[in-house]
Amino acid sequence: MNHNQKAKQLERHLERIQTRIKALEKRSNQYAFLRLSIAGVGLLLIIAALYFSSEWLSFAALFVLIVIFGIAGWLHGRLKKTIRYFLVWKEFKQDQLNRFRLNWASLPPSKAATDISHPFANDLHITGNYSIHRLLDICQTREGSQQLLEWLTITHPQKGAIIYRQDCIKALQKRSIFRNKLNVLPGLASEHIFDGQSLAEWLNKEAQKKAPILPSIILTSLALINIILLVFYLAGWLPPLVSLSFILYISIFIGAGRPLRSLFDKALTFHEQIEKLRHILTYLQRFRFRNDLCLQNITDALRNQKWQPSKLIQHINLNLTAIGFRMNPVMLILLNIVFPYDYWMAWHLQYLIRAGDANIPSWLSVWYQIEALSALAGFADLNQQYTFPTLDEGSLVLKCRKMGHPLIDKEQKVTNDFHVTETTKLAMITGSNMSGKSTFLRTIGVNMALTYAGTAVDAAYFEVSLFRLFTCINISDSLKDGLSYFYAEVKRLRLLLEAADENDSRPLFFLIDEIYKGTNNRERLLGSRAYIKALSQKKAAGIISTHDLELVELAESINHLINYHFEETVLDDELYFDYLIKKGPSQSTNALAIMRKEGLPTTNR
Repeated sequence: MNHNQKAKQLERHLERIQTRIKALEKRSNQYAFLRLSIAGVGLLLIIAALYFSSEWLSFAALFVLIVIFGIAGWLHGRLKKTIRYFLVWKEFKQDQLNRFRLNWASLPPSKAATDISHPFANDLHITGNYSIHRLLDICQTREGSQQLLEWLTITHPQKGAIIYRQDCIKALQKRSIFRNKLNVLPGLASEHIFDGQSLAEWLNKEAQKKAPILPSIILTSLALINIILLVFYLAGWLPPLVSLSFILYISIFIGAGRPLRSLFDKALTFHEQIEKLRHILTYLQRFRFRNDLCLQNITDALRNQKWQPSKLIQHINLNLTAIGFRMNPVMLILLNIVFPYDYWMAWHLQYLIRAGDANIPSWLSVWYQIEALSALAGFADLNQQYTFPTLDEGSLVLKCRKMGHPLIDKEQKVTNDFHVTETTKLAMITGSNMSGKSTFLRTIGVNMALTYAGTAVDAAYFEVSLFRLFTCINISDSLKDGLSYFYAEVKRLRLLLEAADENDSRPLFFLIDEIYKGTNNRERLLGSRAYIKALSQKKAAGIISTHDLELVELAESINHLINYHFEETVLDDELYFDYLIKKGPSQSTNALAIMRKEGLPTTNR
């Protein structure tokens, strides 16, 4: 399926959903009118029965009205839930279309950031407002989003882990309905983002506290004594001793009850989060990934335990609902005046909290993993022309055909073939300004990051070894640390050399854009030659782009260094770029042409 066909398919889905929503909203308006009519007609019948017949007939009419109105309200409520489902579904499909079209203005803001010292994340736009992570991140939880980011920024890739994720992603790619429901269900329970970390921390904190067993037993005993003394007093067998025992009951109840009120208030703030969790975990628990062992292994934690999510979370929800009854002051008094309702609710809640603390964190981990894997699978499914890469452990290799950048609009994208082997492990790219050197470096890097995350890459074929990726592209000065641009670049290049010297079975793959561009021509040339020669002797491979055409001569002294270039054509004082990489050094420059085009002086006359 090509780009236009996929876009039209998504548009048709949106149109069908919108048509369905309009039909349902029309029915909802009809239900609203019906309920109003039932209420009006019913009241008239009740008044008529009361006026023309008897009170018993009016009571019967009232009962029938309540039943019919209740049934209509129940049906209307179900219809509203269906409308809500399709609205969330529409929002999800619109989000898919926005991601497919790279409509950044309509995408949710990025939820992740990395340290500027990361070996490649910032240079390759893995994070940020216009980044791979933001494009892929359909996760409904912060933790799922963070898991996705960790996979996209792996610095020491492991083949087994990558292959395992690939298998899971390929399996999920075929299960579009499952992935869609996984994204829609949280929105049905609540519009707020799920905060699993706060929930887990609260469970762990409360699980360490002791349940109010002793006060519960004492108050229950006093409640029974109150009932017995009251019965004996009403029978005339005893004086009103019940007043003394009741005062003692109230005193202990109030005196020991302050921690309970704090527990209840905090627990009720998580009611909405737990309801959202119930929707997701119950769905994951009951879904069977037949023939997909990798996904079965991940979700087994939801089934092979004493407590299963559906059962435990249902108990917690029922307990919180019961606690919610006592938030009304009248109900609080009625529920506790005869029996210590609050204390037994607190004891039961803390029992459930301990069970939750023992199980819910591992269940959440399953959700986060499946969510992040679904994001990577959704990316592969939206871009079916992409391919899953091949991992090579036997040699130092990078081979790609028709490789493009996933953040470039599909209508404007230019793809390239490229390869690196043990005998051609260093590439020097020269070319004019704006010819595509920096974009090409990022294209290589971002597809390597996608490979190690386990998803599809923007290429017809992509084969790569397990490299430790390191880049030096977006260098900036730091006012905070008092660093000039050049010194920041020097520090970054030093870190790159140190990474190349690390004792690691995985070689380093580096991407350097415009080496030493922060200093003068003479010193830049001398430093660049020395640095490239030093790199050539390391257990490393990589690509260096430069404007210094003198550096292409290093290919004569470094056997495994190959020159490449990008070029442009000039027609009627206009520059045209084909963005295709070619072998050999560049033979042209365009800086003066660009200056003249913008009306700047280019001679001293």
